[in-house]
Amino acid sequence: MRGGRPKGGPALAIAYVLRRQDLTSTLMRLWLKVPPSFSFRAGQHCHLVLDGQERAFFIASAPWELPMLELVARLVPRGPFSRRLWMLDEGDAVPLRWHAQGSLTFDRRYRNQVLVSTGVGIAPFISVLRDRLQTPPAVHRFWLLHMAAGEELAYAHELEGLAARCPEALHYSIVPPSPRMRRPAASHAPLVTKGVSRWLDALDLDPRLTMVYLAGRRCLLEDLAGHLRSQGWRVKHEFID
Repeated sequence: MRGGRPKGGPALAIAYVLRRQDLTSTLMRLWLKVPPSFSFRAGQHCHLVLDGQERAFFIASAPWELPMLELVARLVPRGPFSRRLWMLDEGDAVPLRWHAQGSLTFDRRYRNQVLVSTGVGIAPFISVLRDRLQTPPAVHRFWLLHMAAGEELAYAHELEGLAARCPEALHYSIVPPSPRMRRPAASHAPLVTKGVSRWLDALDLDPRLTMVYLAGRRCLLEDLAGHLRSQGWRVKHEFID
């Protein structure tokens, strides 16, 4: 992995917008060109800094795609950082922290890799799968469950292609939310916990050989993380507040 901040260099790295894709008025994919010293591991997030404010964004690109960095962002209503982010255009400078962070990195100790995401939480798993499935793995197997609908499925075509190319390595499932769950709320968490638990039980995996990764809305996944741990599963998670 690359080194990060150069000795004696500036506190923040400067990236430049290569292009953006507005999936909706509130959902965007953003491609940045970062300095050669910027580093990250598949599954991590980076921190952008705009007008003195700092926010974390999941990275969808794989490390081998550097110096290009692909992010997914959702507009926060009445959020000053989001409004500033949505003003960015091709060629604009974007300060960011030199080092990425996050716990959703691939753990090779476990044969079974179970990835569960809601909405834009799919991004770190795109990074991991692009990185790990360049060539079909001999040992590890991935199961990806994405709870999303509409433009949140921007990566569905890519994932379906990966699953078709590596059918023994990747099993990809989409679960569209019911109409009453289109706006996530804490009251929906029991439905998510029940549904994901049933799906996981149906896979009939050995918890001793399995790592479960959760990424997405805290209000939907936090209870699930606790429930799975109580059932003996190993869990890593990153939540979007």
